[in-house]
Amino acid sequence: MTLDKMLAEIGNKRMPFKAGLAVACQCVSDSGGEVFDEGESVKLTLKGVEAHCFQPYQDIDLFYYEC
Repeated sequence: MTLDKMLAEIGNKRMPFKAGLAVACQCVSDSGGEVFDEGESVKLTLKGVEAHCFQPYQDIDLFYYEC
């Protein structure tokens, strides 16, 4: 599964941020990708594709990402 499809699937489940991030990080690691904590966001890389996962507002507890 590609990184963008995997993240879209997690986002469509409307998971809380921390739960969605944990699933995304585990899937990327299991697939041979890399996870980088950048403070405000987490960068995921898999097969040359990069995505940033973040929570834009503290009062909205949902998983967001940008590829």
